[in-house]
Amino acid sequence: MPDDLEPLSEVELADLAEALYHALSFDRDGKPRQWRDRIDALATAEWQARFLRESRFVVLRRPRPTQET
Repeated sequence: MPDDLEPLSEVELADLAEALYHALSFDRDGKPRQWRDRIDALATAEWQARFLRESRFVVLRRPRPTQET
């Protein structure tokens, strides 16, 4: 593996659900959905995250950037 690649880590279930919720909270034009649709997005995101985990999918992400002081 090249040295310039950052190691990937498995995403926590709550983080995956949060990312899915964010993606589902906007329409195809990038506009925020109405609040009642966002409630549906939350339920859908939680279900999808659990289903992916139960189906043995592994979602990886790069480490969060560190803040330099």
